[in-house]
Formats: sequence, structure tokens, C-alpha cells
Amino acid sequence: CYSILELGHFTLHDLIVHCEGMERSGHPHSLSTMDELLRVLLHTVRALAFLQGQLFVHGDLKPANLMWFGHEWKLIDLDGLLTSSELIDMRDADFYTPIYAAPEVAAAAASQRYVRVSRCMDVWSAGALVLEMELLRPALWPQFQAFCSSDPDEGLSHFMQWLAEDPAPMPIPKVSRVASQELLEVLEQSMLVGDTASRSTPMDLLSMPCLVQAARNEPPIPPPTLKPPMPPPPPPKPPTAFQVFREQHQPGLESQGLRGAQLKRELLRLWKQAQQAGGATPPPDPPSQPAADPDTHLIRSERGLKPSHAESSLDVEEL
Repeated sequence: CYSILELGHFTLHDLIVHCEGMERSGHPHSLSTMDELLRVLLHTVRALAFLQGQLFVHGDLKPANLMWFGHEWKLIDLDGLLTSSELIDMRDADFYTPIYAAPEVAAAAASQRYVRVSRCMDVWSAGALVLEMELLRPALWPQFQAFCSSDPDEGLSHFMQWLAEDPAPMPIPKVSRVASQELLEVLEQSMLVGDTASRSTPMDLLSMPCLVQAARNEPPIPPPTLKPPMPPPPPPKPPTAFQVFREQHQPGLESQGLRGAQLKRELLRLWKQAQQAGGATPPPDPPSQPAADPDTHLIRSERGLKPSHAESSLDVEEL
């Protein structure tokens, strides 16, 4: 199986970074509801079930290795697939990303020993990326950063030791942002479980009610997007003096039966007459509105409010 990356749109990592920025600015985004979390989990678990049916394990499942291809999320970076049950010497292994690694991988890395590849590794990593969508940040990044900044030489080893020994390293929230209580329980009780014997398989996960319902609902939710929301329309410009004059006088002229060019000519005649008399009706002046364009700027004089040169030269066509 393979994917042509040029046909992909963006990775889940790209989406999470975008949505975190939208969340901070108070704008809606693709992770504003639980729907996308369930779709990602469903598509990921389906892909893992397929791989593991071929006796493969991804080994480095993370948001950067999940890509949107127009109608579904697909696993990428498949050139380093592991074989189920093979033994890997962790003294020089580099197939994993520490903050998404399962505790058994962390334990083997910290003790510099062998680890037996298991499908449970990918299930833990899948839970970590779903939790990242809920938190809009990598769940274990604060701990990883703290260990590495306090000891640049041995920080990674200390982090892996902590991940291996902590019975509940993942910060699953008590009060979620968008995830349902059912989804949080799936993460806590079936995926992000330190004991590999208690961790669910991909096929187990596909039979869980939340994923069964998500599969039935496909594909009604809109695709994820990195586009920002549409900006609000600009405020309307304040009316010019002539526009106010026309609004005041046009209904009366229309009631006299004037229409089309005849109406425009009469409006122009009355407008010029008002200019000569210094009695043009001033437009409203809302304090919060932007100034009118220079061509329609109003010039005050001792005779009253007068239009600029641009308005003085109005002809029938401009009306």
C-alpha cells in the first residue's frame, strides 16, 4: 500500500497547529467539535487494522504521519514498517518519536535492551494523537521539554524512564474541551493503558459504540480545513450630501409621476438650486464611521454645507 504525498492536502499536525491558533483568537475551526476527533480515530484504527492484518506495525504513529487526502485520513511514512513480534535492539533504534511512544518502548529505550514489536504500540500512539486534538497541543510535550531543558545530555533518557514508570502519564482531562465522556473513557481505559494485556486491539476499537456510530454517519461532516473564517464585511460608508438629498426628495418626485431620465434631471435641478441657496441637506455624521471618500468630501462655508467640486459637477448619467 502507498500514498502519493503530492496528492495530499495537509497533515494532522498542520491542522492541530492551525486550530490552536484559531482557538486562541476565538475563531471557529475544524476541531471545534468532537466530529473530527472521531473521524481521525476511525480512519486511523481502520488503517491500523489493515496493517496489522498483514502482520505490520507502523511504529511511529503521530499527527505528522497522518495526512488528509480529500475524503479521508491516511497513514504515511510507511517505508519503516515493523514486523509484528520481531525483536528490536533499542540501543540504536530510531523508529519512534519519544512523546508518542508507548511505555513498553520507553522502558526498553531507557534500559537499553530489546523490545518485541506489538500492535499495542500503535494503539497507544493513536490514543496520544486523539488526546492531542482534544488538548490542541502534544500531551507530553511539557514533561519532555522540562526533562530535556534541565539536563540536555540525559534529559531524553530521564523522560523515557519517567514514561515507563509513571502508571498514568497521559494528562486526560476531567472536563473536556470537545470530547465526550465516552471518548475520554475509550482513551483512558482502552488505548492509553500502560498494561499491554489490557490495551485494546484495533478490531476491538472498531466495535466500540462511538466508532460504530461514527462509521454510520460517514461522510456528512465537512472536510477539515486550514482556511481562516471569512472576515466580516466592512462597515458601510456614510452617505454623501447628495445621497441624503436624493433620499429626501425622490419619493415626492416619484409620487408626481416622474421616472427615469426625467426624474434624474429634476433631482439635478433641485440639487443645484439648493446649492445656490446654500440649503443642501447635510448628511449624518456618525462618530465611529470612517470619513467619506475625498471625491465626496463636504466643505463647510459661511453659506452652509456645500458639496465638493466632484459633486458640483454631477450630470444626469452620474445620478
